[in-house]
Amino acid sequence: AFSIKKGVIALSETKENFSIKKRILPTLLISVVLPFIVTISVPLEIFANNIEEFNFVLSDFIGTSLIFFLGSSAVFFFALLALPKRAYRIVSAILISLALMFFIQGTYLNQGFDSLQGDNMGAAELSLTTKILNTALWLIVVAVAIVLACLKDKKGVVSLTGIIASVIVLATQIMSPLSIALTNPEVFSAQSGELKNNNSKKEHEILSYKNITQVSNNKNIFYFCIDRFDELYAEYAYEQQPEIFSELTGFTWFQDNISIYNHTYPAIAHMLTMKNYDASKSRTEYLENLYTENTTLSVLNENNYSINLYSDSYYSFTDASSLPDYVENAVTPVSYEITSPFGLSFGMTFTSLFRGSPTLLKTVYKDVNSYTCNSFVLEKDADGNESFKTDLDSVYETVLDKNFNGTDKNNFSFIHTSGCHNVNYSRESNNLKEQSSTIINTVKKNFDIVNKYIKYLKEQGLYENSTIIITGDHPHHVDDLPHTINSPRLTALFVKPAGSSTEPLTISQAQVSHDNIWATIMQSENITTSNDYGTSVFDIPEGVNQTRRYVWHTYSDDFAESTYSITGPGADFANWELTSKTIQYGRRLYD
Repeated sequence: AFSIKKGVIALSETKENFSIKKRILPTLLISVVLPFIVTISVPLEIFANNIEEFNFVLSDFIGTSLIFFLGSSAVFFFALLALPKRAYRIVSAILISLALMFFIQGTYLNQGFDSLQGDNMGAAELSLTTKILNTALWLIVVAVAIVLACLKDKKGVVSLTGIIASVIVLATQIMSPLSIALTNPEVFSAQSGELKNNNSKKEHEILSYKNITQVSNNKNIFYFCIDRFDELYAEYAYEQQPEIFSELTGFTWFQDNISIYNHTYPAIAHMLTMKNYDASKSRTEYLENLYTENTTLSVLNENNYSINLYSDSYYSFTDASSLPDYVENAVTPVSYEITSPFGLSFGMTFTSLFRGSPTLLKTVYKDVNSYTCNSFVLEKDADGNESFKTDLDSVYETVLDKNFNGTDKNNFSFIHTSGCHNVNYSRESNNLKEQSSTIINTVKKNFDIVNKYIKYLKEQGLYENSTIIITGDHPHHVDDLPHTINSPRLTALFVKPAGSSTEPLTISQAQVSHDNIWATIMQSENITTSNDYGTSVFDIPEGVNQTRRYVWHTYSDDFAESTYSITGPGADFANWELTSKTIQYGRRLYD
């Protein structure tokens, strides 16, 4: 009896082993198709077709992408081998159909998305009918594959068809890199260390940390932009730890301030130039001409101010070479390093996923552009000046580690940090308890940077003659998707004009906005020009209603622009009137 049971067990194991052996080759094929497309083939094609948009070379990401490919393929392979026969057939059918549709979508069905080239990724607005039909096609193909997998396949026709489809898709995707190699071999031959200048038709420049701790022995203007500096965050931090603001003598805190835009782009660009965003123009069209015939920075330059701008590319400029020649911290890079190979490869894979996803699903993707990948590149010029990153930790460490240096030339510095982007509290979310320590610590870290400048200016006897602006580019956005808003949006604003220094921090309820900042700067610095900068914040009395504006942009592929007119206190949403709304400009705002 024992030997019979042993024989049965042995026979059973032999059959099971034989079944697994039969699965190995088809499973291996099925497991590699989708990962190869997503992590290798499509990222390589996107890189080759947009090489001028990227500040890195192939060897910087392809190795990690290969690890992504092998890892995901291994997961699929062993998971499939472990499945029962029926589940194996169904899951295999799903993987094959998804690979097929990913290939078809990326190759044939992305009409209006400009082949995902460079910063035009997602620059399309398709009709609802097109989106529905596209989604229906995906569902039909996957559903048919599942139905076929559930049928009895005694002659193996269905299985053979699936294998043939996998081979065709894989072969097609392998041909893409081979074709690129034949037509564009420099993509593969470029060595690590080469820069964008090697492949670009125009010179590539970066904004560096150069002069970030430079202080004038005469006149100084420091314009600090703490990203997403919601008035709620400032008030809560002040309530809990008022010592954070103890250095702000001579400042006025305007608690009823409204930024003009709700996102970093185009808010930073407007803050630097006072030029309004024309939503009919693409991002590149707006930014390329933003600094020509400028009446803010150029006027300061004409009045003997050195101009140093510390912000990331993409949101306020396309390439630092497009900035005016008088921007002193714009330099030509000669070397670079990748700060996170994993992050860079993931960025390329993320872009690949966007390209192959159904049209309707593309609306959930955020920040699909060259900046996503370029943010992992740290470039340096011949003097070792590194490319500036708005990342709060990076700015904090750099500023606190550096010593200040003096110059006899007047100084203007615009310093932008990622600020409060790690804070997710808003009126709607009602999660103050969970975000309390994050709000306090984040505001404190930003003001540690600001306070280092203030303390040095005070020590050197330069504080009274300095103009200092501390604000955000926008408040907490709450939610990008609605075309309209249902609550007020206030951005913190602190201003110290030249001539004040020892007075305690004053709180004002004057109804001001970012449209008043450059008039305030010119008034504080006693600069007279024929340009109209509006009204200084110090010329707007409390208790007198003002009419201000706020432009709400929706970041999705049904890009909308809603403009509000605010008359009276901004904290009362009853004073916010929607004056215009335009939907479907035919592209994403992030084009």
